Amino acid sequence: LNSNDNWTNPGQWELIERQELSGSVSEVVFTNIKETEYQNHILYQENVGLSANGYLYFSSNGGSSYTSGYRYANTYVIFNTGPGDEQSNGTTQIYFGGVGSPANGIIYMSNLGDPGKIASVNYQHVGPTVHKLGHGVTQGAAAYNAFKITGGASITTGTFVLYGIKGNL
Repeated sequence: LNSNDNWTNPGQWELIERQELSGSVSEVVFTNIKETEYQNHILYQENVGLSANGYLYFSSNGGSSYTSGYRYANTYVIFNTGPGDEQSNGTTQIYFGGVGSPANGIIYMSNLGDPGKIASVNYQHVGPTVHKLGHGVTQGAAAYNAFKITGGASITTGTFVLYGIKGNL
């Protein structure tokens, strides 16, 4: 059963999509997230080069437009200035990462496809000068079927790998 993928192992990660940047882009977009198949998603980021801060946006119409109601809270440490906290109770994006290259991180997303629940994210971003840990939510319940990452003016390098977590834990 396992070899034919006919057995569900709760917690098993399944690859949805991998994007490797070969040049500078303004955003990395995921429109086939299989939100009705997976309640939980993980986006793994490796060697990402951000020209400005990293932001996350969700869409309920396949990426044609993105919602603008988010809340987030972050704790961070900057190597030359020390620790701090930042938060927003109503913003147009979730601020998850700092400037620099290479940056690595994980974004864990829940309830993207459930129209009766708010979507929530937990993330860890580790860059050359900024380490950030945070949480974010959408301000309203909706079924989200796409999301994008932006890096200010550009994202110059990186690999982004999206996984769905199989079954309910």
